[in-house]
Amino acid sequence: MATRPTDPAKPATERRDSAAPELAPERRQQLAQAVADAGFTPGRHDLRDVVELLGDDEDLAVHVERALLRAGAAAAPALLRRLPGAEPPLRPRLVRVLGRLPADPAVDMALKTCLDDHDPKTRRNAIGALGKRGGPDVAAALLARARAEASLPHLRSLVEALGKVGDADALAWLDGLESDDPELQRLTARARLMLGRSLGRGEVGSAIDLDAVAAGPRPLVLGCRPGLEPLLVDALGPGFAPRILGPGRVAATLRGPLRDLLAVRLWTEVGLPLPPLSRGTDLPATIAAVLTGPEARLLFKTYTKGQVRYRLAWARGGHRRALVWQVAAAAAAQWPELVNDPRETTWEVVVDDAGLLVRAELRPRRWSATDKPGEGLTAPAADREPSPAERPSESVDDKPALESADPRFAYRSGDVPAASHPTIAAALARLAEVRPDDVVWDPFVGSGLELCERGLLGPAASLLGTDLDPRALAVAAANLRNAGLRAELTQADATTHRPTGVTLIVTNPPMGRRVHRGDVGPLLTAFVANAAAVLAPGGRLAWISPLPRVTDPALQAAGLVLRGSLTLDMGGFTGQLQRWDKPLRPPGRRR
Repeated sequence: MATRPTDPAKPATERRDSAAPELAPERRQQLAQAVADAGFTPGRHDLRDVVELLGDDEDLAVHVERALLRAGAAAAPALLRRLPGAEPPLRPRLVRVLGRLPADPAVDMALKTCLDDHDPKTRRNAIGALGKRGGPDVAAALLARARAEASLPHLRSLVEALGKVGDADALAWLDGLESDDPELQRLTARARLMLGRSLGRGEVGSAIDLDAVAAGPRPLVLGCRPGLEPLLVDALGPGFAPRILGPGRVAATLRGPLRDLLAVRLWTEVGLPLPPLSRGTDLPATIAAVLTGPEARLLFKTYTKGQVRYRLAWARGGHRRALVWQVAAAAAAQWPELVNDPRETTWEVVVDDAGLLVRAELRPRRWSATDKPGEGLTAPAADREPSPAERPSESVDDKPALESADPRFAYRSGDVPAASHPTIAAALARLAEVRPDDVVWDPFVGSGLELCERGLLGPAASLLGTDLDPRALAVAAANLRNAGLRAELTQADATTHRPTGVTLIVTNPPMGRRVHRGDVGPLLTAFVANAAAVLAPGGRLAWISPLPRVTDPALQAAGLVLRGSLTLDMGGFTGQLQRWDKPLRPPGRRR
């Protein structure tokens, strides 16, 4: 951000007291023009004068507030110095800006003091700011103000704030609050829901029970990247009785525990559909009835360890916050043990209310904390390198940092731009097939997910990876170690590097969008020629081509034969998921 220095001819601004500084017209005009510029950040010599402009008309005050927020914590001293002698409209605006600055004990103390301010708007701004900031003693200060508050609008604001940052005392006060005002009743019910769920976090555990088995077969709907449906059906096998419903949707039947699904690495979502209900005239009540009906209660209780915590999502997109709160209140009235908690949720309930029927799916989000992520999915102990946890004497800085509720891919401790989604990497590994004597090479290794998924799918003689970016190699090495796999990683060019004995190339090359921007055709054709030369007779190439019209003729000219191809949704564009084989003998050569 640009910072314009104060005119050195006007040093008196720094000696001005905080009561009511008077700006010269030229200085006021200069600063008014400056704050309107989105690139202007006031320096320490300008802050006092800029703060004074907060008392001008509302349009200018909006620009001033943004400029002060760009200054961040540096603006706090000037704002705090001006607050004691300020009068409206400057006073409430000062509090509003202070409430949006980073955490600071002096700012928090000033805001708490303003809870008893003589100006109603200043009090209200302080209440709203503290409700968002939280911090030590904030709940007690808000509760003390609420008990003494006579203004209905301010009481509403206090109830909202206590719902966000209150404590057990605040919840007890909310439980006993009585009012004839419908809006205050609504806000109180919402605050009690919010506070109840936040106070319950950590006290009652909540996780998906992977080992629970329902009394009978359960219908499932599995989501995947559009294009992977045939591979997902094949991976599920006849035991799940899978069938394709449409793009990215596969129906199946669960007869055992949810843990059985963790061996299938191509799905992105697991949904347990609930019986639909007629939409009716009261939509919140209908959705709540779906959530608390006999089938939903059975599924929640069967597959949840501890408290049932859920969040609502909408199949057609959007937030619809007002409807969420209405549904949460109606559901809590019918089943108090069901807790709406969008932050620490165990289940996502995806609702589709576009038609005459209201439909919903329960999707697991918080897997059991007692399960070791990826347990049972790594290579045999004899074939894998000890994990960092098994090498206590070794200092490592690559422990998992990516939050993931999916234990199948818990080995991911790092990522790089344009890296594969792990389900796509798993699809490439499955398309390539498993041969125990494979020497596997990923020429564009990136974060190493293709090598990880191929290694976890079955044994291989060796895993090789190359990349031009040393940072990518470091991320790939960490992910492979986390997966319990050995690999040889080298900084090299995929178009010229020629490792020996390679029987399988599995890779997701640059697509020309996030890395290697522009025309990737020359890069891919050069890589194809090199790959065909590197592969041993009978070898395979499993990859994704963003330009099949360019790469297919090059692969055919290099002597490879197409064995399978799927059009895959890559998120905004399509790629061709392909398997090419190198014949054991050149075409036309007789046995």
